[in-house]
Amino acid sequence: MEFKHTQKQCIKQILRALRKRGIPLLLVGAFAMSVTGEAQAVSSWNPTLLVNTESFSAIDDGDGTTDIELRFGTTIDERLKWNFNANRFEFTRDLRVAGNLTATGSIAASGSLAVDANLTINADNGGADAVITFGNDSGAETITFNDGTNEFDISDDVNVTGTLDTTGNITTDANLTINEDNGDADAVLTFGNDAGAKALTYSNANTRFEFADDVHITGTLETTSNLTVGGTITLNGVTYTFPPSDGVSSGKVLKTDSAGTLSWATDTDTQLTEEQVTDYIGGMVTGNTETLISVTFEDGDNTLDFVVDEASIDHNSLTNTHNLTTDIDHDALTNFVANEHISWVVGDGASANLETTGSISGATIHAQDLLTSSGVLSVEGAARFGSTIELNGVTYTFPPSDGVSSGKVLATDGAGNLVWATDMNDAGVGITQVSGDNRYVNTVGDTMTGDLIIEGANLIASGATITANLAASGTLSVEGASSLQGAITAGSTIDAVGNITTDANLTINEDNGDVDAVLTFGNDAGAKALTYSNANTRFEFGDDIQTSGNISGSTLTIDGDVTLHGVTYTAPTVDGTNGQALTTDGAGTLTWADSGGGTGSGGVVAMSPEYPNAVYFNSGAVTNYIGQLAYDYDETNNENFYRWISSKAVLQEYWISARIRIPDNFSQWDATRPIQFRYRTGTANAADNFLTMRLYDTAGTQVALTSGSDLNNTSWTTATVTGPESSGTFTSGSYITVAIKLIATSAGSADAGFINLNFETTAP
Repeated sequence: MEFKHTQKQCIKQILRALRKRGIPLLLVGAFAMSVTGEAQAVSSWNPTLLVNTESFSAIDDGDGTTDIELRFGTTIDERLKWNFNANRFEFTRDLRVAGNLTATGSIAASGSLAVDANLTINADNGGADAVITFGNDSGAETITFNDGTNEFDISDDVNVTGTLDTTGNITTDANLTINEDNGDADAVLTFGNDAGAKALTYSNANTRFEFADDVHITGTLETTSNLTVGGTITLNGVTYTFPPSDGVSSGKVLKTDSAGTLSWATDTDTQLTEEQVTDYIGGMVTGNTETLISVTFEDGDNTLDFVVDEASIDHNSLTNTHNLTTDIDHDALTNFVANEHISWVVGDGASANLETTGSISGATIHAQDLLTSSGVLSVEGAARFGSTIELNGVTYTFPPSDGVSSGKVLATDGAGNLVWATDMNDAGVGITQVSGDNRYVNTVGDTMTGDLIIEGANLIASGATITANLAASGTLSVEGASSLQGAITAGSTIDAVGNITTDANLTINEDNGDVDAVLTFGNDAGAKALTYSNANTRFEFGDDIQTSGNISGSTLTIDGDVTLHGVTYTAPTVDGTNGQALTTDGAGTLTWADSGGGTGSGGVVAMSPEYPNAVYFNSGAVTNYIGQLAYDYDETNNENFYRWISSKAVLQEYWISARIRIPDNFSQWDATRPIQFRYRTGTANAADNFLTMRLYDTAGTQVALTSGSDLNNTSWTTATVTGPESSGTFTSGSYITVAIKLIATSAGSADAGFINLNFETTAP
């Protein structure tokens, strides 16, 4: 069959191939063609490019005077053109570059220049200023990043309509003006702070500066006008609150209450001399009346002399505000009866004490550390103890409150801690029936930590919950619902007259013992079982199986007959030979026999480039073979073909792989010419170019081929490739894969033509 294409048909075919194979637009430049309606030269590079791994592709110059175009679509008619007169490339629509766009010269745009990402100036970080220039009819202005000062320089004023945000300092060599238009608004300078921003405001309404927080000045605070303070004033760490108004008359002075509050008061000179103070104190002592002590003022040395009248001290008048010292002579104390006295035994620490041979009485007697008595300690009134009580060396801690009811007794925990408890020996009769019931069969609820064993009568429990083991040597009968939260272990049969259900899984032979696991189904005609055979490792049903759904699995083994739609078939016990068919005797017995149709005239799967269902790929682990794969038409020999060429001096290779379905009536391959392959090479030298075929059967296994490797001939040649007729797996309806490897250097080329797969098929 001859294929001839007009120029426009070639373009359409190229575009279809590009869309089909997802060829990047960067490779489109490899197509050498021009389809303008004008008289111009057309590229002499005719093949349709499929794969280009070369680093270049050339388009002809035409006649050297006309534009060179690459057109996309006949309807959208968009173009990439080399403008011959303007000496530049031109795109008729927007250009989007997924990677970097680099220009060694200027980039000029008659429209806007927009970027969705960053714009970098002086990207090579060279030692020069980076400048953005803004044209203007009164003179261009610039924004320059100064390479010397490492700063931005703006050649004219900057007007910011929004917020100016900077992470560094803002400095100025001139003035800084806030609210520069003098508008009717406050001028605010805000200071950020993690506890909350604060502001310095020039109040438009009050015509004054207002600080939002304290002001601290390390130097001098100087004002040429008034200083107004609305609150307190702190001087040298002392905070003073001044009165809210002036003094009521002239001459008033500020007086403090020692808490910083100042008030206006009369100016009184109360300054006294030292002599005046001592005379004043002496006057207070002279002529005064003292009891048990005399005080004398010595004007010569300005001191006070105190003398205690020990003989006149009455011990009955002593209170806890008096102090007894070792200077007091207890024998001189009055109001003692015979043989009574108070002695202060001098010592250090605990050895110092106060002793009396009589009685000590009064409203309160307080001993700071310890109060002891070598005789009887008699307390006629109430005794109060704020802590523990020690009796015969045992320390007892009494409860902090009385018992909750009458009859409670003190019980100890063996460590001296006493609590109020019930008297378990009430009225001296020992344990009562009620107290015994409440202890061992607690009618109000209790927990038994040991086992409960009932050897006699029945155990009747209504609504009981057993959280540990329940063992019964006889019959355990539960008339109502039973909820068991743990595992149930039975040493014998579990018999239920109702259903046994579970919300979880049911396991038979849970210990995985070396026995069959059996599920038995009772029946009045005899029980049947579903058994998992331990020996055969399979499920075995004790009777027929009927299912309303599907039965699926990997392998179905039937040891007997098969009934389909009521017809019982007996299958042969051995397989037949290749090509035989199952025949029936009309009574359901099947046997293998030769098919009555015999072998047909055969079928041919003929593939011409482009091969259907073909893909193109590099060879093996090598991913950088260089070349171009295209398809073309040889008008002289009427051949469609693929061509592989390369600019490299060493062999470069590429693969074409096609997937072909085996016919449903496939019988076998043609015995003498199973595969025919058409090929041609640029030279007769295998060092320059050759082709090789591979075949993979329907099991994915490579088939050994003969006469299919290292093919080269400068004329179109048909190779007869053998191998599949004698080996390989070829299942009807499944797929085989045919792969062609094309190898060439810059000195040659490899052309792949048609492939014929010659099958023998069964007759209809």
